[in-house]
Amino acid sequence: MATILVADDNEQNSNILKDVLESWGHKVLLAASGDRVLEIVHQEVPDTILLDVMMPGLNGYEVCQQLRQKPASKKLPIILLTALGETEDRIHGYNVGADMFMTKPVNYQELQALLKKLLRERKACAFTEPADKVVNFLSRFLPSQETGEQEILEMEQEYGQKLLQEMALAPRAERYLTVAIRLQKLETRLINDKQYNFKKALEELQLGNWLVPILTYSRNKNTATLQALEEQEGSLLLKVASIFLALKTYGVFYKEHRGNSSDALTALRRAAVAGECSKSVVESLASIVKNRMLLEDLVQ
Repeated sequence: MATILVADDNEQNSNILKDVLESWGHKVLLAASGDRVLEIVHQEVPDTILLDVMMPGLNGYEVCQQLRQKPASKKLPIILLTALGETEDRIHGYNVGADMFMTKPVNYQELQALLKKLLRERKACAFTEPADKVVNFLSRFLPSQETGEQEILEMEQEYGQKLLQEMALAPRAERYLTVAIRLQKLETRLINDKQYNFKKALEELQLGNWLVPILTYSRNKNTATLQALEEQEGSLLLKVASIFLALKTYGVFYKEHRGNSSDALTALRRAAVAGECSKSVVESLASIVKNRMLLEDLVQ
């Protein structure tokens, strides 16, 4: 059973919809104005709103726009009910956040199908954690940062963005690389944690499907796991992993050489020659680092 809010200033229309929805097993709340809709949602967030466009006070468009500005109702399914048939009216509705449109008089078979679809999607979203929350949670398992590590992480993020732009990778590559850099210390947990099987637990998350291969590649340079995902991602994960490995290795050398970029680059190139990093990625990174060094010299 779902809770559905019917918002219509026409009492007869509201009562008919209420009877139909209740016959389908739903709980129904009624509102005769836009202001009343906002009051009800503030008290009890329904599972879906059937919202008439033409109402006294705030109209349906205005109500929809205000609901989308509040965290509790930002993703609340909203079906706009309207007698207006103009394309511009529908476009305006979608622009303010409506999920669906239905033209009056309502076709109840269509309505039932739409509700099933929206409620199914809402139920699925209820069990899906936003990626940012998952990343924040995982960051709690990281060791405390040592002196200078935050500066190195920020530097890796900056150089990483420039490498992604230069290589013109798909937009999702930025998310993959950003998260991998932030959570790179999980690599030790993935390699060494046998007791709690941390790797298996992480792989059960959607995020873990791509994060684990990237992090573990930086340790053993093994492309097997990444190639297993090639059908889904093409060579994207391998490219991101190669960038991540070069950045991480440069960060290690940068710390070892106490912030001397030139010495860190020399050590990184030796690592590339030894097969520890991608030579092409290292050369691209070297060009970016040198440009930054030149700018710093000019400023000084």
